[in-house]
Amino acid sequence: MGSNIESLASTTIQSRREKLELDDDVPTIRLVVGLKDSAIPNIKHTLTYAATEPGKLLALRQLVHPTAKSSDGEHSLRPPFLIFTQTIPRAIALHSELFYDIPAEAGGSSRIAVLHSDLSDSARDNVMTRFRKGEIWILITTDILSRGVDFRGINGVVNYDVPNSGAAYIHRVGRTGRAGRSGGVAITFYTKEDVPILK
Repeated sequence: MGSNIESLASTTIQSRREKLELDDDVPTIRLVVGLKDSAIPNIKHTLTYAATEPGKLLALRQLVHPTAKSSDGEHSLRPPFLIFTQTIPRAIALHSELFYDIPAEAGGSSRIAVLHSDLSDSARDNVMTRFRKGEIWILITTDILSRGVDFRGINGVVNYDVPNSGAAYIHRVGRTGRAGRSGGVAITFYTKEDVPILK
């Protein structure tokens, strides 16, 4: 629950108490499971400066390569993983760029897919089913998958585009490290233009 929603809920509860003339001495209790307004600590969070848009694509291609390591050299980005973009056109374009990057002996283009809200329900269901079965290793998506969909065993999340809020970041990277599972990696690429919104 974001702080703006928490504030709205608190105001609504207080207003309702006044209308019903209830005792103000009864406290409102909020139960927080985990850490409030923070990303899960059991995954490795990495910021990668890519300088430009072509730099992001180059950095991503280095991660897609099976022997690639994260910048600290300790954590591999191994499939399955999600790549988040800000918009549907960017997701489609990135999918087109990476379509032939997986070698044929490793499954080729069948191992990479794109998922967004412009796809039909049956197409989305097909992609999600194949991803859950392990037939798809790399899934490029928008924030459509950042909330409400639970995949087990996601090893990494790549923020190809910097999320537009702290909450969006938390939800995106929360796709890995589910149920206390450690070893996940969250990598965020940023360019010179992204610096003002990074914090």
